[in-house]
Order: sequence, then C-alpha cells, then structure tokens
Amino acid sequence: MTDTLLPKDDPNTTARQENLRKNQQTYYYKYDYKSLNGVPMADGVPFKDLPRFPWVKQAVIAVLKMLRNVGTYQILQRTSFRLSKKQELNLLAQQPRQMSDYIRYFQSLDIPKITFSYQDDSVFARMRVAGQNPVMLTAMRSMDEDFKLSNQKFQSIQGFAKDSLTKAMDGGRLFMVDYKKLENIKPGDNGHGIQQYNYAPKAIFAVPENYACLKSSLVPIAIQCGQKTSKEMPIYTSHDGVAWEMAKTVVQIADFNYHELISHLAATHLLIEPFVVTSHRQLADNHPLKVLLLPHFEGTLFINWAAQLSLVNDGGKVDTLFSGSIESSRKLVAERLELSFNEAMLPNQIHLRGVESPSLVYPYRDDALSLWNAILKWVSTYLDVYYKNNQDIANDAELTAWVAELIDAGQVIGFGDNESGKVLSLAYLQQAVTMLIFTCSAQHAAVNFTQHDFAGYPPNMPAAGYTPPPKAKQQNTEEWLDLLPPVNMSAQQVELVFLLSAVYYTSLGQYKKNYFSDPAIAPLLKNFTTELTKIEATITARNEQTNEAGMMPYTYLLPSKIPQSINI
Repeated sequence: MTDTLLPKDDPNTTARQENLRKNQQTYYYKYDYKSLNGVPMADGVPFKDLPRFPWVKQAVIAVLKMLRNVGTYQILQRTSFRLSKKQELNLLAQQPRQMSDYIRYFQSLDIPKITFSYQDDSVFARMRVAGQNPVMLTAMRSMDEDFKLSNQKFQSIQGFAKDSLTKAMDGGRLFMVDYKKLENIKPGDNGHGIQQYNYAPKAIFAVPENYACLKSSLVPIAIQCGQKTSKEMPIYTSHDGVAWEMAKTVVQIADFNYHELISHLAATHLLIEPFVVTSHRQLADNHPLKVLLLPHFEGTLFINWAAQLSLVNDGGKVDTLFSGSIESSRKLVAERLELSFNEAMLPNQIHLRGVESPSLVYPYRDDALSLWNAILKWVSTYLDVYYKNNQDIANDAELTAWVAELIDAGQVIGFGDNESGKVLSLAYLQQAVTMLIFTCSAQHAAVNFTQHDFAGYPPNMPAAGYTPPPKAKQQNTEEWLDLLPPVNMSAQQVELVFLLSAVYYTSLGQYKKNYFSDPAIAPLLKNFTTELTKIEATITARNEQTNEAGMMPYTYLLPSKIPQSINI
C-alpha cells in the first residue's frame, strides 16, 4: 500500500492529482432518481463498489432460506407460485381469523422471540429503549396541551397511585414518543386497491418513583392515536382491554414506518451516501482520512442503489407494504435529510431528548454511548498521528475541498464547527469522523439487525393498518384483527425484514490484515479492539441478568455483531 500522507507531506503531487482526477471521472452525483428525486445519490455503482464474494455468498444463502420458507408456506396453503389474478387478490385481502394464523409463516425461518410476549405491557415499554427503533423516547419537560391526560388516569396505573404527573415530570421520570412527522404521510394502498391507514399517535411512559425492577423501569401510561385529544380520539390506558391493545398496535405501526423511513433509511443509508461519494472525489486514496473511512463505506453505494430499484420504487415494498403513498413516504425521507448533522451526533441526541437519567433502564443508550466513546478515542488517536494542530487542518487542501463539496453537492446540513460549514479544528474533525463511523457501524446495526426479531412477527409491528384507529373503548378481538394486515401482505413483510436482517458482513474493528501501512497505527488499533472486547464483556454480563429477569436481552450492539459498514 502507498504511504498514508497528507497532501502537504506527499512528494509525488503529480500522481496524487492524477488519482483524484480518475476518481472524479468515476464518481458523480445524481439528483433526479425517480424514486428519491432531489436526494444526493451516486450516479450508478462503480465496479470496485460492487459486492465481494463473501457478501454475495451470505446474501444468496439468505435468499434461498427465505424462498424455502415461502415455498413450504405456499404448499401449506395449497397454492402455487402461479396464481390467477382473482386468487392473488383473494389472498391479499384475506384477514387473519386469530393471531396464531401469523405463526404459519415460519416454516424454515426462526419464529421471532417477541411472538410470545409482545402483548405484555412491559415488553411494549421496553421496545422504546431496546427495540427496533430505540431513538424516539423524549423526556416531557412540560405537559402536552394536546394530550389531556389527567392525574386521575395517571394514578390509576399500577405503581403510580401516590405519584403525580407534575412530580414525575419534575423528577425527569415522564417520557413521550410522538409520531407527529407521520401526519404528512398520505394513506396508500397495497397496489391492489386495498386501503391502508396511516397514524400519527402519541404515547406517554413513566418510571415509577420507587423503581426496583430489572425488567424495565419504563411503564406505558397512556396512548392517543392522533395528535389531539377529542371525542373521536380518546386517551387509552391499560384498563381499556382490547381497545388498549389496538392503541398499542397503532403505536407499533407508526413506529415501523418512522423507523424504516427515517431512523433507518434516511438517518443511516442516505445520510452516509454523500460522504462516500465526496470522499472518493476529493480525498486521494492515500489521504489518512480516506484510508480510515474506506472500510466503513464498503457496500453502501451498492445497497442504496438496490434499495432504489426494489424498495422505494413505484410498486416496490415501501409502496405496497407501508402505510403511506409512495410519494408522501419519499417526501418524508427527503425532509429528514434536512436536519442538522451535528444535532444527530449521539451525545447531542441523548441530551436533546433528555434521556440521560440512570433511573431509566436504557440498553441502547448505554451500549451506544460506550461504542461512541471507544470509536472517538480510536479516531482521535488515529488523526493525531497526521494532524498535530488546527493549522494542519487549515493547510489540508483536500480536506477543505471535501467539506466544501459535502455542503454544496452533498447538501449536508448543519456540518462543521458551530454548523459553519467549515472544519476549523481537529477536535471537530474527530467528532465528525466518529459520527460517520458510528453511523456506518453501530447505529446501522441498531436499526437494521433488529428487524426480524421485532417486525418479523407482524402483529407486533405491522407495516400498515387496515382500518381507522379505534374511536371508542368498546372494541372486540375481531376489530383488532381487522386492523392488522391481511395474511399474505404480512407474509411479504416477514420475507422483507428477514432478508434485511440476515447478512452480517465484516465486524467493527476488524480491518484487513496489514490494511494500515503506517506502523504507528498498529498499537492504536490494538487499543481499540481491546476496548471493544471490554464492551462486549460488559454487555454480555448485563444480558445474563436480563435473561434471568425474563426479558429479551439487547444483543444488537455487541461489537462482534456490528458490521463495519452499511452493506445490507
């Protein structure tokens, strides 16, 4: 490998400029993809960004396993792969008669563990802090005037009889999840004229004052299936029987859509894409920053291109399975990309959401912060080898061009020291690069590899609703089943989330042998991998206690289970 050098230290400037020129002829931006019009994307996938054999092998194995499951399930239904139009429509419209109908999907696929506990209120609460989308919970710093929860209802929940909303709020024990951003999604259909419904609910959770239970410190208090309390949008609590179960399902449907469109697609895949393109275009192959980032970009352009073709395209999975019309779903994705890069940094997010309190048992937060700090130390010591001070940052012409293109062509918002659009300090560069590596590895793992375990059983986390939200507290099981997706639509959801969760390619910290040519990097990398081993041991020990308490362990941020890059 060529020596890793900053531009000012490279004696072979001609070769370096030629390298940049070739890369700029290979990597281009495109903004007019039909599926995500206006979002900065790579114009195609260069040959060297195509998947390598180990990834292809894993993907093929996953597809074959899924197809085997599909074939067995269709035999069980006594159907063939070739159905008449009428037969296909009948299957797509067939509603479940009982919850156990959904278990039939799992012929060769593992049944998600959540299947047998998802109706438990403590499990519903735990999914906010250790589930598929553990980034929504926000501390309530004032009462929500549009969610008219009374003290009487609050105190009716077990564990809160002597508590009050004000006391819980002032003590940092009152939290909300709010899916207001989904209000702008227009309801869609499944491509065959079957109406789907979109919801924008709110739910309040609280930590009991005298909490002493390992299971989950968080308790669900109340749910409102829309943004404002009204006669047709009442507040439900656990005293409301089937209506409460339906309200929880409405929250889960909203959580699925928010997760897939924003937390997953927008905040990991599409956030990283401009950094991949611009790093190739503006940093020479031997630039220290590009050398560090390249393994964390492996596979991203290809998998994002594949998503364009089969997920967010007209008639694709988002179009047919999710709650909203494909046009409004795409618009929501694009709007998320207008949020601040700096605000999205994990420590800033934790602070902005007000979820620092140790009384809140929050596995995602704890594991993610441990990994963030380990990555920050690794990135900082690595960059310190090449940049000695802020002047070295200012003197790096390629870094300056990298930042300028990210802001201009890459349309990255809120980037730079004090969101200035400029990198003025080594300290900021260390934070920004940590954000990139954390997002490519740990954050993507947290929102991707959870999918089969939580959304793989559709009654727990349906992709769409099929009736309006409940408007009264007198509901029955049949009405709940009508809310859920038709049987064969849910089968497609199972197939999708299984494939998205099934490929683990590479592991965080495990760079290829002799990847870093500079001998000064070896001891720094060893320190990083040692720290990851310690984090793994800490998480494993905690999960043993979680198992003993009868709850699903949170394993998604075990370093050994975190790929280096967004490649699935």
